[in-house]
Formats: sequence, C-alpha cells, structure tokens
Amino acid sequence: MSMLKKAERRISFLGQNSHGADDAWYFRHEFLHKIPSTASVAVVMECPTVDLILYSLKRDVINDSLLSRYLASSTYWWMRSVEFHRFMMNLPRNTDIFGIDVPLSTLQHSGYISALSKRKLSVGSVLQSLLQYDIGYGEIMATVSPENRENLLEDKLSVILEGDYSDIVVICHNFHATRHSWLPYRSLCQALVEKSDNTLNIKSCGIFSEQMFFIATPDGRSLSEFYLRDACIREKDYFRVKMVSSFFRCEERDALPLQIRSPLHFDEIIVFPAGNPITMDSFYE
Repeated sequence: MSMLKKAERRISFLGQNSHGADDAWYFRHEFLHKIPSTASVAVVMECPTVDLILYSLKRDVINDSLLSRYLASSTYWWMRSVEFHRFMMNLPRNTDIFGIDVPLSTLQHSGYISALSKRKLSVGSVLQSLLQYDIGYGEIMATVSPENRENLLEDKLSVILEGDYSDIVVICHNFHATRHSWLPYRSLCQALVEKSDNTLNIKSCGIFSEQMFFIATPDGRSLSEFYLRDACIREKDYFRVKMVSSFFRCEERDALPLQIRSPLHFDEIIVFPAGNPITMDSFYE
C-alpha cells in the first residue's frame, strides 16, 4: 500500500516495556496535549479495531460510567485499567483514535461496517477500511504468527496514513516502536522508516523504568503482579534492559536481555526511576 504524498506529517511511536505498568501513560497524556489544537491528530493503539469503534460512534455522549462499561468488554486486559480509562477520557477533542491490531474474530465486522455507513463521521471511512482489511486478510489472534502480525500492523497503519492527519501518535510496546528490530523480522516502526518518503517525519521513543513493578498474564487468562530489578540501567553509551511481554512468567525464562542505543533503536530513550502496576481493581488475583 503506497504512502499518500502530501505536506510533511509527524508520526511518533511512544513505546513501553510492559502494558501492565503505569510508567508511560502520563508521558503519553502530556505528549498529546502539547500538540497544537489546530492539528488533526490520529492516535493509533495496539489493540483490535473493533475495540474502539463504539467509542468513535458514541464520543459525543461518552462519560465515565459509559466508558467503563464499554471498556469492560475490551479484548486486551490492560484496556480495562484505570490508567487507560483516564487516558481515553482526557483525549484532546482534535484527535481520532484507532486500533490496528489483529482481531479476536471478524464475526461483528459486517455489522459495524453497516452501522458506520449510516453515520456521517469524519473517522467513518478510515474505520470501514480497517474493518474491510481485517476481513480480507483473514487472520485472527489465535492463528496469526508474530511476523504476520507485524505485517498486518504495518498495512493497517498505512490505511490511517492515507487519511488527512498532520500528526499520528502510535501507542504500543517498545518492540513495535523500535527503529531496529532485535527479532528475526522487522518491527512496525522499522518497516515504516524503510518504505517512507520525505513527507513523513518519524520519531521513535522507547519508555522504560529502572525498577519495574507490573502486571502480566502468565497463562493468558489470570493476571499477576511482578517485580523486575534493574530493568533498565544506563552504561557508557547504551542502556542494558530486560525486555518483557504480556505473558511474562519469570525473569529467567521471559526477560530478554538487550543493549539498547540511541539513535539505533530509538530516537529518544526515556527512563523512569520506577513503574507501578496499572490499576485493575478486582481484575487480577
């Protein structure tokens, strides 16, 4: 899918070592509120497209209670956190928000496409294109490979780049945000850098904590709290980090040791002293 050539636009990747830590959410909030109110902004989330459609359809009447009920059915557990709820409630009015991850299923897609076609929403055509892509691609969360998932993220981000947005802010895990992959396949940001022209100003930001308190789902169902000591330590010209995923079980098996450098991996590396677990109330044991 080719990039639409137009005046230079800014795309910012705001990563995070764990979706189960709170360290990045305040920074992301501040980042968005520093973008001029005259800009047209797309916030792109690492979550399925359908998970944010009801928010777009009902944004004019959304309130705390309605948003809580809506997010309670989200595919990803971290979207049910207090931190994500607060982030959604405080989105600037000049922003549209999209999910670009692999769907859990596509059974509801046709119904949503029909509903969107009847509503005159500025985001409607983009949302319809993202849903139609899901149907055509045919992959769901249970079957997609990690590499194909990254390709899908790239393609769906390209759909949003065809829109009329001056600023695109991608909120994701640090791997998707890196300019240089540490896995056998390209990251989302890396793929975009390789195919972009001079109309895109791409910035990648990796966000870490030195001492890491976070939530993960070791068995893919229940949630547990973990602590990771020295999760990001600065050396002379690099950062020694322990990269984790949402399925973290123990440091010996699931903390990937890496040496992260700027600007090779990220244009900017932000390190907080400590990150706390996100607030899930009664969702975890």
